Amino acid sequence: MNLWTVIKRAKQNTAIILTTHSMEEAEFLSDRLGIFVDGSLKYIVNPKELKGRYGGSVFTMTTSSDHEKDVEMLVQDFSPNAKKILLGMS
Repeated sequence: MNLWTVIKRAKQNTAIILTTHSMEEAEFLSDRLGIFVDGSLKYIVNPKELKGRYGGSVFTMTTSSDHEKDVEMLVQDFSPNAKKILLGMS
C-alpha cells in the first residue's frame, strides 16, 4: 500500500492539511486546494475547477526575479503553447 492510498483512506474520517508542490499529488489527494502567493492565501478551489479554468495541466515553477526570463524561455522551448498565469495579480 502506498502513502497516497493511506492518506486517501485517512481523510474519509478526518480533515488533513497537506503541503506539496506537486499538482499531480494535490489533485489526487485533495478536495480543495489553497494557493499561496508571496506567503498569503489567495485562492481556495477544487482541483477540477483549477484544471477547467487554466487547462489540462498546471506547471508551477518558482524562481528569483533575476532568473524569471530564463525560466520562461526554458518552458517555452519545451512547451510552445504554454501560457503564463500570474496568480497573485488578480
